[in-house]
Amino acid sequence: MAIYHFAAKIISRSTGRSATAAAAYRAGLDIVDERTGELHAYSRRQGVLDHAVLTPNRAPDWAKDAVSLWNAVEQFEKRKDAQLAREIVVALPHELSLAQNRALLHAYVQDAFVARGMAVQVDIHGPDRDGDQRNTHAHLLLTTRQLTRNGFKAQKARNWNERKTLVAWREQWADHLNRALERAGRSERVDAGSFKARGIEDRAPGSHLGPAASQMERRGEATRIGDENRAAHEFNRLNQQAKVIDLAIERAKRAQAAEQRQAEARKQVLVDRDRQTAEAEQRAIDAGMAHAKALSQGKKADKTGAGWPQLAAQQARHSINDRRHGEPVEAWANRKRAELQSHQLDERGELGRRHDRATLRVQAQLEQTYGGADSAWQAQLAAIRARQARGGLWYSLTQAKQDRADALNLERSLADSAQRQQEVTEALAHRQAAERRALELAHEQAQARLEQQLERAWYSMTREGPSVVEEVKAARQRLERERDRTRDFDRDF
Repeated sequence: MAIYHFAAKIISRSTGRSATAAAAYRAGLDIVDERTGELHAYSRRQGVLDHAVLTPNRAPDWAKDAVSLWNAVEQFEKRKDAQLAREIVVALPHELSLAQNRALLHAYVQDAFVARGMAVQVDIHGPDRDGDQRNTHAHLLLTTRQLTRNGFKAQKARNWNERKTLVAWREQWADHLNRALERAGRSERVDAGSFKARGIEDRAPGSHLGPAASQMERRGEATRIGDENRAAHEFNRLNQQAKVIDLAIERAKRAQAAEQRQAEARKQVLVDRDRQTAEAEQRAIDAGMAHAKALSQGKKADKTGAGWPQLAAQQARHSINDRRHGEPVEAWANRKRAELQSHQLDERGELGRRHDRATLRVQAQLEQTYGGADSAWQAQLAAIRARQARGGLWYSLTQAKQDRADALNLERSLADSAQRQQEVTEALAHRQAAERRALELAHEQAQARLEQQLERAWYSMTREGPSVVEEVKAARQRLERERDRTRDFDRDF
C-alpha cells in the first residue's frame, strides 16, 4: 500500500558538503566543481530512473542544466557556512508507473517550489538491489535563493526556513499524492500529519534508517535506529492485536445481545401460545358448563321445542362417547398432562441444542481471534525459556536482560488473552443459564394453568347432582310426555 514519507534537510558547506557533489550523486552524473576543481564522478551509478531540472519561466537557460546550475550556486555562495541547497526525499507509491510518478512529482514541484521562484533538480531512484523492491523514491534538490532572468536574488527568502512553510510543503505533497492515487483508481490514501497531530496515541512512529544504517541492517548488523524501529514495530503489532481482540469481544457481545433478544422473543411467543391455548380451553370448558346448566334447567331451543331434542341428544352423545372410548375424566386429565410434558421436553431439547451450537460458534470465534496470537506468543516464550536454560556468559552479557523483559511481556499478553477469552465464555454461560431459568419458569406457569383448567373441567364433569346424560334423558322424557298430552287433547276434540 502507499506510504507517506517526506524528509527535508539542508546541504551546508560548514559540514563539508557541496551542492555539486550532491547533484552528481542524485542524478548519476559526472560534475566538475569549478570552484574547487574536484571531479564528482557518478555516471556509473545504477538506479537513477529519471532526471530533470525544473525552473521558473523567467530563469536563464543555464539554470536548466544541473552542471551549470549547481556550479553557479557554488560560485554565488561565498560564506564558509553557506546553505547551498535544500534536499527533500519523498517516497513514491510503487502502485504507480514511472510515467505516473514523474507526472506526480513534476506537478508537485511546480506547485510547491517553482512557483516560489526556486530551481529544482528532480531525480527518481529505484529500489536498491538488496533492499525493499517497493522502495521507489525521489530526491529533490532546491535552490535556497529565487531565480530571476538575471540569476540569483541577492536576498534569500527567509520564510522558506520557517516550520509553517515546511508543514505546508508536507501537506501539499499529501494532497498531490492522494490525487494521483485517485486518478489511478487506487483506494489508498495518505496523511501528512504525525501520529500525535492526527490524534493517534497508541502507535509508535519509526525513524528513517538512511543509506548507511540500511546497508548495515541488510548485512545483519544491528543499528540503534534499526533497534528502535523494531521496538516500535513490535509495540504497534501488539497494539493492533489488542484492537483486533477488543473488536472481537465487542462483536461477541453484540451477537450475544442479539441472541438474547431472539430468545426473549421466542419465549414471548411460547407464553402467548400457552395463553391462547389456555383461553381456548377455558372457553370450551365454560361453554360445556353453560350447556350443562341449560340442560339441567330444561330450557328449550325455541318456543315449539323443535331444536331442543337434537341439542340435548348431541350433548348426551358427546358425554357418552367420552366414556365409551375408554377415557374417563382422570384419563383425559393425564393425557393433557402428558401432552404438556412432551411439549416441554421438546422445548428443553431445542434450547440445549441451540446452546451447544452457540458454544461451538463462540469457541471457533475465540480460536480464530486468539489462537494464532496465543500460539505465536507461546512459541516465542518457549524459545526464550530454551535460551535461558542454556544460559552462558555470552548470553548473560548480551541477551539475557532483553529476554527477561520479552518473557514478561509475553506472559502478560498470554494472561490478558486468557482473561478476555474467559470473559467471553462466562458471558455466554451466564446468558444461557438465564435462558434456562426463563424456560423453566414458563414451564412452571404453563403447568399451573393446566392444573387450574383440569380442576375446573373436573368440577364441571363430576359436580353433585344428575350427570349430563341423565339431565338430557329427563328433558327428553318431559318433552315426550308433553307431546302425549297434546295428542290426547286433540283426540278428545
